[in-house]
Amino acid sequence: MPLEICDFHNGRRWVRLTIADALARTRRGKMMRCPECHGQVVPFRAYKTGARAHFEHRHAHYGCSFSEALNGASESERARWSLGESVTLRGLDQPTRLASPVEPAQA
Repeated sequence: MPLEICDFHNGRRWVRLTIADALARTRRGKMMRCPECHGQVVPFRAYKTGARAHFEHRHAHYGCSFSEALNGASESERARWSLGESVTLRGLDQPTRLASPVEPAQA
């Protein structure tokens, strides 16, 4: 499920923003977090390919219902990938969900 809200730190406290508000009001580098797991999120504008504006976790957060390696992807794009295990990469505190391309069917 695409993440369309976030918590934004305005310098004094955390406030809830929609994706439209975040894209209109914020600048790069401002702290935005997932309302469920508090992991850092990044806003993405809508794409010409049909992807809606949404937030994505900067790093996958295992157990968060919003944290998906293919967050915001269309069903056809999701079908092209196989989700693997979660691993903690060197230098990171949070696990990262691995994904690999699905092999095309052989005729």
